[in-house]
Amino acid sequence: MLNQFLRYLPLSLLVKREAPARLLEVGGGAAGLRAYLPGLKITGVDPCFGACPAAETADFTPIDGSVLALPFPDGAFPVVVCSDALEHVDAGDRQKAVLELWRVCSGKVFLSFPVKESYGPWEERLFNYYKRGGKEIPGWLEEHRRKGLPEEREIAALLAARGIPFKTVPNENNLLHFAAMVLDSSFLAGALGRLTAALAPDVWDRGAASAGSSLLRALFLPLRLLPRFTNFGSVVRKIFILDRGAAAGIAGYYDRNPGMISSPFGGIGSSPDYGHPYLTETLADLGVGLAGKKVLDAGCGSGWFARYCKARGVDYTGADISETSVALSRKVTPNIVLADSQALPFEDASFDYVFCIDSFEHVPDQARAAAEFRRVLRAGGAVFLSVPNYSNVAGMVKWFEEAAGFYGKDSWAPFDRWAPQALEQFMTPGRVRRVFGGAGFKKFSVIGGRNDLLEGIFPWIAHRRMPYAYSVKELFMRFQKPLERFHRLSLHNFWLIEK
Repeated sequence: MLNQFLRYLPLSLLVKREAPARLLEVGGGAAGLRAYLPGLKITGVDPCFGACPAAETADFTPIDGSVLALPFPDGAFPVVVCSDALEHVDAGDRQKAVLELWRVCSGKVFLSFPVKESYGPWEERLFNYYKRGGKEIPGWLEEHRRKGLPEEREIAALLAARGIPFKTVPNENNLLHFAAMVLDSSFLAGALGRLTAALAPDVWDRGAASAGSSLLRALFLPLRLLPRFTNFGSVVRKIFILDRGAAAGIAGYYDRNPGMISSPFGGIGSSPDYGHPYLTETLADLGVGLAGKKVLDAGCGSGWFARYCKARGVDYTGADISETSVALSRKVTPNIVLADSQALPFEDASFDYVFCIDSFEHVPDQARAAAEFRRVLRAGGAVFLSVPNYSNVAGMVKWFEEAAGFYGKDSWAPFDRWAPQALEQFMTPGRVRRVFGGAGFKKFSVIGGRNDLLEGIFPWIAHRRMPYAYSVKELFMRFQKPLERFHRLSLHNFWLIEK
């Protein structure tokens, strides 16, 4: 069916990148990924195999079982896939199901499900379409309505609380999904079924296929590209990718490299008595007033901003994913939590300001973090964001160094004399506006950092082999004033982003 094609093909492409020798698929029935990745050794677990046994083949081993009690030891499979099954688990057991998938995985879990936040209203439209047309309501849809759809925020909060690294990938635009469901229930269903069956496999065995199927595939093969372009806007589901390989990821990097917990304003090496005048001037330029405000510091680092707020009587709360950062910040104030910006453990409308100082570029799912910032902000609240800027020569160098393979993707930065970073995403003013605009923020103000203008224009100044770097920078700063108005040139941009 067309709906399954739009759902499974993007997922199969993600799984194929891992090149697993074998995988576990939970809740996929007798078809699932088998239709898209023929030849891959798949163990399938599904409760339906008890009543409707599936044939065992050289590449497929069906097991009657439940996602709540998988009959395998810890870390038994390098890849585990569970697509559109979580919504069929009782709401009270869903967290247990997610943790069971994680238990049996030694590499990555691909967990895909329709999310209540974006798909819920569209599923109601689909139900009304079936009802008004006198069509039989599918059993899966009845079960969705009875058990309720999973919430993306709930699963994200569970993973963050357990310290499980994850990112999300959108899957299937709601409007296109609705159109596909209408077509799948029309007189075209049979033809669409034959077409998608011919297009589904990533490799084609002409000897085993009929001449008609081979002709269909040859004529319509470009349609295999279609699902790559249907994952935009409001989507049906999210694919959560849980990665054991990233378990030591960003948090571990900063635990091992505490000297990198820094920013243009201060960091682990700054003096406790230092007043941070650069930050004070920057906040004044953007019209930020902290008096009487409640502030969340997302990515609180070494605690220098906690100290800054404490000296000014600000109601401050800090959050960080690094245990080292949390320990350092708690030396300043007890109001520090170990938490992920992608799933903040705070009530809606809790803060007047969210400060995110040189940590947003390290957040894997920035759209989710921006949405979380907006959720915890009160009416009229704002985000103060300090991020590296790569819309300049430094960005050209970053692109080249990573494209040429001298650095891994999202790892080059001029900081710490060009040392590789854990996750240094390609931040530009356009990207900041897209991410926060997509989360619902309305007003943007930005200025460039004057203290690292030269690093943006001439990033080699920060290279470990650059001679007379300090003297060159001192000379440049005497003449840089005319360039300071161009924020795209500076290595750092400072933003005030309002609801």
